Amino acid sequence: MKPLNHLTRLDGLNWWGWSNSKSGYGIVNLEYSTAIERLTGFVSYGWERENDMLAEDYAYLTEEQKRLLTKPFKLEDVGIIKTTPQMFYKNQSRFRIGYTMVENTKIGANWVAWCNNMDAIFVPCEFLIKVFKDCGVEPPIKSVKQGINSKSFPYVERYPKDKFIF
Repeated sequence: MKPLNHLTRLDGLNWWGWSNSKSGYGIVNLEYSTAIERLTGFVSYGWERENDMLAEDYAYLTEEQKRLLTKPFKLEDVGIIKTTPQMFYKNQSRFRIGYTMVENTKIGANWVAWCNNMDAIFVPCEFLIKVFKDCGVEPPIKSVKQGINSKSFPYVERYPKDKFIF
C-alpha cells in the first residue's frame, strides 16, 4: 500500500468510472461523484467524460452532472474507480481505490489479481469483505454502503396483501 502520510487533508479527488444515465454503474458513478462535488468542489472526473459519451447519454444528464464532466481534468493523488475490476487500470491516481461488487460467494483469479493491484478496495456490504478476503484479495477492504436517490425512487405507500410481490 502506498502511504499518503504527507496529506493533512484531501484537496482533490479523481473519480473514475462509467458515466451514463442508463446503467447501474453509470448512474451510481454520477450520483456519487456529483454528491461529493456538491459538498467539496474538488472532484475531477477522469474517465468517460463528456467528449467520450454518446450524445444520447449526455442529453439525459443534469446540468450539475454536465458541469462536472466538462470541468478541466486534474490528476489528483487519490482516485476512486467504481466499475468491474478488469477496468481498474484506468484509475491513474497515485493512491488507487477500486470500488466493485459481485453477486456471488466467490470471485475469480483474474478479479483477485486486478484487486490486488489497487491500494484499497471498497465493496457495498460487509458480506463482500469476507468473500473478497477469502478469495485472496490483500489490500484493505472497506464496506461503503450505497444509498438510494429518493427523488428517483420515491416511497410509495402500499396496502397489505396476502402474497409478497417482489
